[in-house]
Amino acid sequence: MNMEITQVFKVIDNINAIYEIRNRMTSKEQAYLLDGSIESGKIVIEDYYEIENIIFSSIDKIEIDKKYLYASLKTLSQHNKVGIFLHTHINQNAENLAESETDKVFFHSVYSVWKEITKKDIPIIFAIMGKENVIFECYYMDRIFDIPFASKYDHYDPENWELKLIYDIDYVYGAVFHVRTKQFRKVALSQIVILQKWVQKYANNELTEFESLAFKKYIVENFGFMDNKVQYASEISCIKTGIINQLQFMMQLGCNLSCKYCYAHSGTYDYGHNVIMEKDSAIQILDRLIENGIHTIHKINFMGGEPSLFPNTIADICEYIRLLVERNSLKMIPNYYMITNATCISDDLIKIIQKNDIKLTISLDGTKLVNDKLRVYKDGSGTYDAVINTIKKLQESGVSPKMVEATYTSVHEELGITRENVRNDIMQKTGVDKIIIADCEGEYAPSSSVIIHNMEVKNIIKGDLNEVYSVGKMCKQLSNKTFFNDIYCSAGYHDLTVLGNGEVYPCHRFVSDRTTGITNLFHEDCEFEIYNLPNKNKHKQCKSCWAANFCKQCNWLLRDENMELDCRNQLADLERKMLYIMNITESDKKELEEIINEEK
Repeated sequence: MNMEITQVFKVIDNINAIYEIRNRMTSKEQAYLLDGSIESGKIVIEDYYEIENIIFSSIDKIEIDKKYLYASLKTLSQHNKVGIFLHTHINQNAENLAESETDKVFFHSVYSVWKEITKKDIPIIFAIMGKENVIFECYYMDRIFDIPFASKYDHYDPENWELKLIYDIDYVYGAVFHVRTKQFRKVALSQIVILQKWVQKYANNELTEFESLAFKKYIVENFGFMDNKVQYASEISCIKTGIINQLQFMMQLGCNLSCKYCYAHSGTYDYGHNVIMEKDSAIQILDRLIENGIHTIHKINFMGGEPSLFPNTIADICEYIRLLVERNSLKMIPNYYMITNATCISDDLIKIIQKNDIKLTISLDGTKLVNDKLRVYKDGSGTYDAVINTIKKLQESGVSPKMVEATYTSVHEELGITRENVRNDIMQKTGVDKIIIADCEGEYAPSSSVIIHNMEVKNIIKGDLNEVYSVGKMCKQLSNKTFFNDIYCSAGYHDLTVLGNGEVYPCHRFVSDRTTGITNLFHEDCEFEIYNLPNKNKHKQCKSCWAANFCKQCNWLLRDENMELDCRNQLADLERKMLYIMNITESDKKELEEIINEEK
């Protein structure tokens, strides 16, 4: 084997031998013999074993069974292996780690034996291991020179070592987030403390050699980034899969109410004129969706404006979908939903709701006092009594609303009415136990935000349904390690909104800006493509954020991709929920997931 003396070797440890030897170090000095192969100037460690017969009898002499040593060296030589003799110096740190005079004498004597045995130009390596690092010296062709060491992790991209730690001293467990694979691991607080030190030292390039090995080994073994294949939500839009999660039928762009805080401006969405969904238009919309590859619709939501004013069209849509399923044009009957102000639900509509199992969400803002200041008819009169009477009528007919949604506003705050007051009043007056409290946007937005302190499952179910949905969905997302939610909301990706004139939008909010329309299904040359919506991988704030898989933002509000996101409150809330999830039992997690599954 002919090599230039100037050849620079490097010790490559792909089997973590150095890490394992370091973990086996004791207060007594130890010796190990490692073997490796030369590959393109690299000495690759292949195996190691402790030399048990070595005796350190004094500070100036190293004694070893010569027959044992000779036999080991001869075996290495016969297989053209490089020998690495490693001696531990447990009491030495990185600053003072060096071979002793005794080491030098011993190494020279072993090198002499090595040359005699091999009769070849094969180097032999001597190593000194201390508390924090290891140094290697190469004896080759009567020359001695230091050679560098590289672990199995050194060729990986630096982004593999980015972690985010989520913990609190009041919790037994925290979470570790791996930025590249977007995965989480549940970790005890005691280990989090160690990881926190490693993360800080890694960022400052202050890790010792062995700390670096331990840090990277932990990441590789827990996150397996070499085999990780993540599917992103943005990659599986309804156009690619043929599956629409939610199709919103805008039954009209008008409303019989003039709610003070309505972002849709009495249901018109500033469209300019009312657009009513007729039977023929609805049938044509469904046919064109099928022609464009849609074969499954999980949910259909009748919306407006106010949708309850068009019971016949709602019935016609449900009947035509039943026919499409019989023809195998659609694979399933969707779940039907309707969001209504419940002021004009006729007896005919109740029968349609019963027949098609349409799940109702009714809008009501709590006590009569505040509701009738905000949710009013065109003449300014309140709607509370009408809504309560409708709910009673529905229940008497065997149709109980699935939930009630209340909008919490600054008016509530001014009157001293809390979110809990709103929830309790609605539950008492209606008997509906699923209440959603949504904070108002714009002029009537409240100044305070909700914080639920008691996060036991039984209490969040009673306390805030939003919390149940949010925590339950987080549990499901955490259990699916191959899927990552890189979209802010499903509008335009998995959900679509259609108007009676054939126009398709990501959701009802986009109707107010006709330039954001996806297509018009009534045009013969329509191109069914996703509107250029933002996603988290495009936004610098979100790309490496630990909470990106769980956070929500409104796509309508995020049309400007360059806008800065103020995520502080949402991040604090998600961190609280993450810690809760990490510290509950598996049965509690299942309970949360079952609640979410019921809402499908």
